[in-house]
Amino acid sequence: LFSIKAPHYFIISSETKDGYLTNVGFMFQQIDLFLASKGIGSCWLGMAKPTEQLDSKLQLVIVLAFGPALKSPHRELANFKRKPLAEISSGSDERLACARLAPSATNSQNWFFVCDDGNIHIYKKKLNPVSALMYEKVNGVDIGIAICHLYVATLRQGKAFAFSRCITVKEVAGYTYIGTVD
Repeated sequence: LFSIKAPHYFIISSETKDGYLTNVGFMFQQIDLFLASKGIGSCWLGMAKPTEQLDSKLQLVIVLAFGPALKSPHRELANFKRKPLAEISSGSDERLACARLAPSATNSQNWFFVCDDGNIHIYKKKLNPVSALMYEKVNGVDIGIAICHLYVATLRQGKAFAFSRCITVKEVAGYTYIGTVD
């Protein structure tokens, strides 16, 4: 499904531990951004399957296709089809502009950010059972990708980045709390 022909693929597998999908998105979005910085094109493939059996006890999570870009891998801001910040966040923090541009499965942006005294609380949209069958795994990866964009934005501000899970945090209807960026 949705075949993308590329000369190279990262086949990303992981142990299935708490937070593993978010971690995969966070780690490999750094690679995705690095490739783009070198003019190399890439594309996340959430439904791809290897053509050969993998010799691994780890679970296949997602595939990242990459290779020489036919056109520039960079776009103008006007070419991004993204939700307005007011729809995906509460409060303001300039780092959210970067998270808003993060790629997500079908551009769904199934995240919500709550800004609170310099912290950004991150939430993932709860999916209905039918949608969850298709998108739960990639939405977990998408959250990690968005957190990576917050990471890069935080570093660009010259600040230290920290991600943690708070014990008490405000609930957001229709969303599950994932963690907090300081």
